[in-house]
Amino acid sequence: MAPYLYAIGWPFHASREGGMPVMFAITMIVSDDHCIGMEEIASFCIGNPFFWAVVSMFALIGSSVTLVSKNLRRYRGLNIGFVLLFGLGRFMIPLPFPCYDQPRFDWGSWNIAVSLPLLLASIVFLSAIFSIRPWPKPCEEVMLNTGGLFSVVRNPIYLGELLWSLAWAILWGSIIGVLLIPLWYAGFLLFVMLEEEDLEACLGDQYCRYKSRVRGRMFPKLPS
Repeated sequence: MAPYLYAIGWPFHASREGGMPVMFAITMIVSDDHCIGMEEIASFCIGNPFFWAVVSMFALIGSSVTLVSKNLRRYRGLNIGFVLLFGLGRFMIPLPFPCYDQPRFDWGSWNIAVSLPLLLASIVFLSAIFSIRPWPKPCEEVMLNTGGLFSVVRNPIYLGELLWSLAWAILWGSIIGVLLIPLWYAGFLLFVMLEEEDLEACLGDQYCRYKSRVRGRMFPKLPS
């Protein structure tokens, strides 16, 4: 089998005659006599939780940018696509696949016993999305919602997202899924900080009074 050369992440095939390298199919070397083809690479990616973690983080950044950017926020379909991709990635991370054996913990029935209350709590906090207008408005049209779940925590939807991710990971016993929760929290936190800066600029003292009354940014009762 002819040798394979790698340049900038792309494999090239060098002919036995020593001619110029020519781009070959995207191929990964396993041994001298076996290569992984596109189907096997695709199968490996689908079952690899780190692949979906990268997809999820890319989608989280994309959804945040399309909401914050004044030029991109008008493309609502793009934002919805990023949100769906973010959800898909976190959904796929804990799932078992034969092509990738990720580390897991097995608590037996406790996996369900622990994850179910978290899942129900996530649904409760995620329901706050029905009481707001999801698309950013000009400052003069911004209305501050301080009732319901927003009287408990300032960003209940993001808390619901975190609880859902944690519950789903525990249900499948995914150690990687659980360890990724701080990463999702950090991503949400960065976006929330930008979002709250905009709200302070738009609403001024009204939002500052709300922040002093509802101390929890993403977790109830915790100061921020």
